[in-house]
Amino acid sequence: GEEVDMFRTKLEKTLSSNPKSNTIKFEGDTYLIGNDASDIDYEPSKETLTHKLCIYYALIRNGYANRKINLAVGTPIKYFKDPQTKQSYADFIKGNGNVEVEYNGVPYTIMINEVLVVPEGCGILYSSDKNYNDLTSRYIGIIDIGGLNAQGRVYQMGTPLPEFDMDSELGTHTLSQDIADKLNMEDKNARYSSAQIESLIERHFN
Repeated sequence: GEEVDMFRTKLEKTLSSNPKSNTIKFEGDTYLIGNDASDIDYEPSKETLTHKLCIYYALIRNGYANRKINLAVGTPIKYFKDPQTKQSYADFIKGNGNVEVEYNGVPYTIMINEVLVVPEGCGILYSSDKNYNDLTSRYIGIIDIGGLNAQGRVYQMGTPLPEFDMDSELGTHTLSQDIADKLNMEDKNARYSSAQIESLIERHFN
């Protein structure tokens, strides 16, 4: 089967350089990144430093640094539909086209030629030739439930049908935070965090 590289979209500024942690240095600041970080960014537009550096981190991990690439990135459907927001996100991720970062002390250049912004969830269509030929030969619906939002889109022979688009800012991080807030309100001595709630959900329902 195809390998999938997965990590949490998290970033945390740090002053230490623990050799056992994943760190990325950008514009003079050092951050813990991915599963080693604790801070989750709740900005649904994805135009944040967390998402930018996690994209660079993914490129480095998968061997795409130090060479010119064309990059496709996903964004929630409502931001995809706004040309100005879509272009702003593409420009933000691209930077000047030659971005210098250090990952675990090793320098890399992220060289992006073009950024194509697509609706989140549609990547499954293009993950292999088999998927593309199979999934674009019929009616299919794709539902993408993420940390910050949930959305769905219906495709007819590979062409999206926008009248069926569904986009909600209700994701798993939001759910976990809401549960933590509710528990902390019910019990004044409670100090639950969204991370604890996520851990409980994963342990009991995964």
